[in-house]
Amino acid sequence: MNPVIIAALCVQAFVSRISRLAGALLGYAITTGILIWGLNAYGEGQQIALFGIPVSQGMFVAACIFWYGYDTKHLLAVRGRRCPRKGPRLTHTAQGFTMSVAL
Repeated sequence: MNPVIIAALCVQAFVSRISRLAGALLGYAITTGILIWGLNAYGEGQQIALFGIPVSQGMFVAACIFWYGYDTKHLLAVRGRRCPRKGPRLTHTAQGFTMSVAL
């Protein structure tokens, strides 16, 4: 793996400890930098390998899109906009019971 990418991820981890919002935004910047670097490498006819395994350009772009999704999820979590989780489902009998207690 590219040492610059490893260093950038270490910096992001450090920044995230100080400010989760800054760390989330830095994640977007790092992902964009990796995408630009990779597309440039593919444009010059080079190949990108992950742990010695060659990665096609399509798989590389798909991985970057997936990582943007992860960055977005992290940013929304930092900003407190998580999707509401469904609570335990009540049976019709339990719903009727809670309604009769409320009345």
